[in-house]
Amino acid sequence: VLGNIGTITRAENGEPFPFFYGMRTAGIFQTADEVADYVNSRGEMLQPDARPGDVRFVDCNGDGTIDDADRVKIGKGAPDWTFGFNLAVAWKGIDLGAFFNATIGNDIFDAYLNMPRYMLDRWTGPGSSNRIPRLSRNVDATNWQSSDLYVHDGSFLRLRSLQLGYSFPSTLLRKVHIERL
Repeated sequence: VLGNIGTITRAENGEPFPFFYGMRTAGIFQTADEVADYVNSRGEMLQPDARPGDVRFVDCNGDGTIDDADRVKIGKGAPDWTFGFNLAVAWKGIDLGAFFNATIGNDIFDAYLNMPRYMLDRWTGPGSSNRIPRLSRNVDATNWQSSDLYVHDGSFLRLRSLQLGYSFPSTLLRKVHIERL
């Protein structure tokens, strides 16, 4: 359990260990009419306490209510591929070497304790954001429960080492009795 967002991981047979677990989202309610129109097959509001700027959660199990039973796999931290490679080139006594490493196919659960910079792009009125909900003083607000809003692509390519060198000509070095420099 992480802060007010609840349990973020789960272990299950046949799935990567552990995987990220939470609610699926379908954007942000832009108007009160959108909140009122988000109904189940019986015509009941799916999120009766929602307001414009709140997250629209998906009824994943199709039972007509939004609750913990709608939590699903929303990502995984384990990469599909992890690799590294070296590059080396030399020309007229100058040499360059680089080492890179990378992962592909992993996600990151982005749960900051402080507000990240992207919160400046939060919902502030109709049409302002369809990803980041409004801010609320209500600590228990459902907007901040574990959901795919927190999951981002974690794949990367990183330069780990870079070396640039120069080898002095051997004719110059023999004069001072040095083999290589």
